[in-house]
Amino acid sequence: MKVVFCLPGAPTLHAAMSWDSLLVALPGMGVHAYIVRGYNSSVVHCRNELLEVGVKGLSPDTKPFAGLADFDYDFLMWIDSDSVYTPSDFKKLLDLNVDIATGLVPVDPQGRGAVGQFNDWKAMQYLDLRKVPQDKPPFEVGFCGFAFLLVKKGVFEALEYPWFDEVSYTIDNLIVLPGEDFRWCMKVHEKGFKIVAHPSVRIGHEKRVIMETPGPLASGAQGEATRGNA
Repeated sequence: MKVVFCLPGAPTLHAAMSWDSLLVALPGMGVHAYIVRGYNSSVVHCRNELLEVGVKGLSPDTKPFAGLADFDYDFLMWIDSDSVYTPSDFKKLLDLNVDIATGLVPVDPQGRGAVGQFNDWKAMQYLDLRKVPQDKPPFEVGFCGFAFLLVKKGVFEALEYPWFDEVSYTIDNLIVLPGEDFRWCMKVHEKGFKIVAHPSVRIGHEKRVIMETPGPLASGAQGEATRGNA
């Protein structure tokens, strides 16, 4: 089985350690890995560019890796640069053998997950991961992020290029600009694909924390010392 691992951005420490463990375990799973990496300050461009490897001349009917002779694959595995996971997490998604499979990834310390349902395909209702039993059967979701996402061949091929973009819409007189991942979920649903979440695949989301120990103000200083956010 050939899996293309799409790795955007520069990995954090624990994300890099997770990748090392997975890479060692892949041969035992019967997986031949093809790795594409890239970085761009624009997430939209970065994700598109990973699938443009070997492509010459872009058009709406452009297919992933279309410019590489005799290139084929079974799955694309998207792993974000701050995702922390184990080899068994990947294997669980692989064993589902569905068009689109995702792990559960928290977006804040309160347990809100980067998965959920669309309300009329516009307002997003995030899932509270604390309320999802890990022994629950895999279940369908309306949207997910790309932190740990397995996509079977045929899904991206059904979409027009660019595969990732951001298109605004208006709801309650407010302009909403969904992320490139949620926008992608809208596209695949329109093509009839389903997104399945695995409840026991719990992915860590590594974030940097700045710890400070402010001391007393210098003699003669006025007011309270603060640190602005850039």
